[in-house]
Amino acid sequence: MEVITRKYTIYKLSELPEDAKQKALESLYDINVNYDDWNEPVKEDLIEDLKKIGIEFDKVYYDLDRRYWYAYLDKPKIINSSLFLKSAGIDLRTKEAKETIEHILIDTKHYGGGQAKNIILGGHTEIDEKLEALFNDKIEDFLTDSEKNYEYLTSEKFIIETIECNDYDFTEDGKLFS
Repeated sequence: MEVITRKYTIYKLSELPEDAKQKALESLYDINVNYDDWNEPVKEDLIEDLKKIGIEFDKVYYDLDRRYWYAYLDKPKIINSSLFLKSAGIDLRTKEAKETIEHILIDTKHYGGGQAKNIILGGHTEIDEKLEALFNDKIEDFLTDSEKNYEYLTSEKFIIETIECNDYDFTEDGKLFS
């Protein structure tokens, strides 16, 4: 039997030549987002924001690709119709509001390519439009916050912080040493 021992010179990111450092950063550009729950804090904010207006859901599906920037909720459920209408600035004393409270629901309209949109069905166009605007504002806020979170997590500053916190080592040419 023969035992072969190899010797490596390893470097911290800050010790690398600039070109190797850039190569290391480029190869780890998705280190903070290459797992399913990278956006969990923003999803939790959406859950709380929607609960405040009387809506719950099982899961949110979304895509931050600018060509298909969208999000929709899986199994959305209105848990407090009055709160939902009140949050949209609707006078609950009107006949239309009372009818809407009894019959309102959120449905999902599916499009090609895996896209979908949640729509409000309450039976009164003006009220439905106000509710849908409120709902869509919450979804838009979620997408904007998700995009900002993605940009932050993939920023050079945060990638460097992750590398340093995890005490990663690199070869002289900027490859992660393992």
